[in-house]
Amino acid sequence: SLNNITRASELIRSFKQVAVEQSAEHLHSFNLYQLIDDSVKTVSPKLKKKLVTASIAGNNQLELTSYPGAISQIIINLAMNSLTHGFTEQTNDSISSKAGEINIHYQDANNDMVAIVYKDNGKGINAENAHKIFEPFYTTNRHNGNTGLGMHIVYNLVTQKLGGTITLKATTIGVEFELILPKLITFKE
Repeated sequence: SLNNITRASELIRSFKQVAVEQSAEHLHSFNLYQLIDDSVKTVSPKLKKKLVTASIAGNNQLELTSYPGAISQIIINLAMNSLTHGFTEQTNDSISSKAGEINIHYQDANNDMVAIVYKDNGKGINAENAHKIFEPFYTTNRHNGNTGLGMHIVYNLVTQKLGGTITLKATTIGVEFELILPKLITFKE
C-alpha cells in the first residue's frame, strides 16, 4: 500500500541521514560528563513532560577521544526509548505512583575502556523480547508509528562506529544497558 511505500522511503531517508552524519564526523577529544549532560538536556523537555528525572554520575574530568556525535545519539536514543516504552503511563494527568528515573553512570572499565551504564525504572522488557531488542524493525509499539530502528542504530553505532559492546542486563525493574567503549579511538583509514 501507499502508506508502506511512504514509510519505507522515510526509513531509507533516515538511514541515509544517519550514515551521512556518522561518516562526516571527525574524531575529537571531549569531556564525557559534559557530552552526556548536553545529550540529556536535548531531551529534557520531553522528560519533564512525562515527569521523568535524569541523573549522571562519573568522573567529571574524564576525557575521551572518540566520536561525540555517535555517543550523544546513543544517549538520546536510549532516553527516547525509555520515554516511548518504559514510561508510557506517565503524564501530568495520570501520575503513576513512582517517579520516573533515568540514571547514567560511568567509570573506568580498565586502562583503555570506559563502562557506561544506562538504567531506567520504567516498565522494562519482558524476557522473550529481550533477545530481539537490537534487531532492525523490531518494536512493540508500531501502532504509535515506531519504526523499530532506534535500538538497531544504537547497536550499530556502539559496535561499528565506536568499536565497543552493548549489553542488555537482566533486571527486576526497568531496563539496564551496559556499554563498554574505548577511551581512545585511533584514526584508521
